[in-house]
Amino acid sequence: MRPLLSLPGVGLAAYLVFTASAPARATDPPAQAPSPVQVEIRRLQSPDPATRWAAADALGAVGAEAVPALLEALRSDRREVRQASLWAVSRMEPIPATAFPALVQALDDPSSDVREEAGKAVVRTRIESMEHLAPLLLYFARGQELRDLNWRDQNGYVRAEHRRLGALLVQAFKDRDPRIRRGATHLIVCERFWDPAAPAGLRALLADPVVQVRSMAVLGLSALKVRSPETISAIASLLDDAESCVRFHAARALEELAPVGTEATRSLLRALKDPSTLVRRAAARALGVSPPAHSPAGPVLAAVLADEAERRGVRAAAAEALAGYGEVGVPALEAALRGPSDGLRRAAVASLGRIGPPARAALPALREAVSARVTACSTAALEAIGLIGPEQCDLAAIARALQASEERLCRAALVAAGGVGADALPLVPHMIAALQSKDEVNEVASAAARALSRVGPGAQPALIAALRGTDHTSIRARIPCLLLRGETCDAEAVAAVIEALGDRSARVRAAAAGALGRPTPQAGEWLSALIRLLTDPDAPVRKAAVRALGDIGLGEPRVLRALIEIAASPQSPKVERADAVDALGCIGPAAAEALPAILAAYQETGVDACLSALRQIDASGGLVAPLLIEKLQRTTGWRRAVWIDPLAEVGPPARAAVPLLRRMAEGADEESAGNRSDAIRALGAIAPDAEGMPDFFLALLRDPSLSVGIRAEAAWALEQVRAKPEAAARELERVLADPGEDELLRYWVAAGKVRSGRSGPLEHQVLERGLLEADARRSPGMVYAISRIGPSAADLVPALMRSLEGLRGSPGFSPNRHLDALGRIGPAAAPAVPLLLNLLDEAGVEGAAWQRDAICQALRRIRGEP
Repeated sequence: MRPLLSLPGVGLAAYLVFTASAPARATDPPAQAPSPVQVEIRRLQSPDPATRWAAADALGAVGAEAVPALLEALRSDRREVRQASLWAVSRMEPIPATAFPALVQALDDPSSDVREEAGKAVVRTRIESMEHLAPLLLYFARGQELRDLNWRDQNGYVRAEHRRLGALLVQAFKDRDPRIRRGATHLIVCERFWDPAAPAGLRALLADPVVQVRSMAVLGLSALKVRSPETISAIASLLDDAESCVRFHAARALEELAPVGTEATRSLLRALKDPSTLVRRAAARALGVSPPAHSPAGPVLAAVLADEAERRGVRAAAAEALAGYGEVGVPALEAALRGPSDGLRRAAVASLGRIGPPARAALPALREAVSARVTACSTAALEAIGLIGPEQCDLAAIARALQASEERLCRAALVAAGGVGADALPLVPHMIAALQSKDEVNEVASAAARALSRVGPGAQPALIAALRGTDHTSIRARIPCLLLRGETCDAEAVAAVIEALGDRSARVRAAAAGALGRPTPQAGEWLSALIRLLTDPDAPVRKAAVRALGDIGLGEPRVLRALIEIAASPQSPKVERADAVDALGCIGPAAAEALPAILAAYQETGVDACLSALRQIDASGGLVAPLLIEKLQRTTGWRRAVWIDPLAEVGPPARAAVPLLRRMAEGADEESAGNRSDAIRALGAIAPDAEGMPDFFLALLRDPSLSVGIRAEAAWALEQVRAKPEAAARELERVLADPGEDELLRYWVAAGKVRSGRSGPLEHQVLERGLLEADARRSPGMVYAISRIGPSAADLVPALMRSLEGLRGSPGFSPNRHLDALGRIGPAAAPAVPLLLNLLDEAGVEGAAWQRDAICQALRRIRGEP
């Protein structure tokens, strides 16, 4: 059979095909490069989480242009792709309206992670109407509450918009769909959106046919703290509701909204017979909060407590509630105290202590509780005896407890002894013995000191005898401050403390010196004794003596001479010189002769205490300015920098230094760049409006040949000009708006704004860019500037969080700077709390103590805790 094509034929055919197609290929348009959105969408499909989230971040920054591609990605079969797509949408400012239907649809996604991300995105969508609000209310009605939802922070709502959304929720209260009504009340409970019509709308929902809606309406009124009589009455009526959960929430709400009044009290008394244990317990607790005068609830609660057929939880709630009814509840509480239930005994003891002296009839029962084995009940009984005011026969029981080895019992006995007051003199030796306790946190010793202080002057002879006679160093070290606690000091007590200045123990000598550091009329009498301690061989004693002289604050010549000698002596340790300078600052203007010695100490040590002392002694700067100018004139080179900062602190009184500072700023005598920057800063603080100064600062700012540091200081000095503020501001804005001056911008913000603590949109943009683009470990000034700005830097929290996440595991203090900045921003940094908690978990018990402390301090500041 003949082949269709011979080999030469095949070659010819191939050649013809090639030549025929060559011109067509030459005229084809070149393939188009993928757009940035397409590139990032492909990266969004990556199995690598870091690549995927980086792509989502980039798409979110693109904005509305990326929405169609992201909505298409939401159809992906991969959960992580859908989640990252939603996260990218939620980052957009504002979220485009075209994305809203897809976000709502994602609320029903099979994956809980995707649903949560969709919920966050919907929350960040600007709610304009019920059409936008209804899907989210349905989401809340299903009980899928977001773990980290904070609507107001995510939306950035101002008060007016917050009220506008509250009005929409009130409108939703009337919706036909019970899920919408329940979701609206749920949102009120979670976020406390306020509208003047909200209380009336929630009260109307108390009659809703749906159980969950009625319950959520009660919670909403409780969350909004609506205490009007009509609200209390409406909630009290729900104690007769057919559903136990509604009755329970109504009782809890009345506890939150107390005082409840007579009508509500009657309803709560009926609720004490409710078939539900939870309702009865909640009703008993509500009756104990601010009971009205002559309330009939006392005997009823006493009967509940005495009813052995009742549940223990209900009886314990009744025992706690009886604390507000005085003598009425004492018999029932005393009977419970002798009963077999440990929980009831503890509740009865606590209530008897709260009742106080009217519960004296229960003292025998409390004594029996103390005599029992050491338990939480016996220690609480001792404290209750102290609160009631023990009888003479109780002192023996307290004395036995004071000698117990159990720390809890001893501490409770000390609380009881303190409650006895002046009648506790027989217990003073036992209290003094407790001062030597070495428990882990010195709780027993601290309780002993408090108890002794409440005994009053009667304990003084025993304290003086112990100070002079005991061999226990810890006791002797605690007694001086107890002896000199009052406004005036007894002569015998002072003599004993002065005698303790010669104690063999350095700890006791330091404690005695610290006790004598008080500005009292008798203080001049013991100055000589304190001055002698300045040559003590132990450094802690010398430190205590120096601080005591400063706390007394008397500018007597002998005190000044002694402190000046320490401050000016190069042989004195740096720490002791700083303490002496600090003491001179505490003395104030009377220590004016110490200014040269303080300047000498500043020149050699550079400690900040010197600058603080200068301000305290010479607030006006008129005395110290000539001394500083003379120092600046006599020094050369880098040593000049020591005196420029104090001159800037003095401010306008140092105008005589302007000619010299200007020569330095101009670079005369080959001044270093650092000295020139410092001189410009000082000029801005001392005399920015002096003749020719604004033009001089402008010339420096415009000179591109100068270093960024010099130009940034010139920008800061130009901000201080007051004579021609408009012209200076316009020129400064023109220079800083130059795209090529980004480095100058950063330096200006990090250096100049740190000093002033002022900020605006331009500064915040620079700081955010510096945190996200630069290596934060090399840009500590950015973070420090945010710390100085404080709460006004709330919009920089996300950038700080991302920068902090990038520093996980980094050594050094960079993470701590970020933590300090978040803490100083305060409650507005609440979005960072989950990250800080994660970091705390990562640090663990084995982590560095300083790292855990920094995280805990930031959390306390953010939560507003002391």
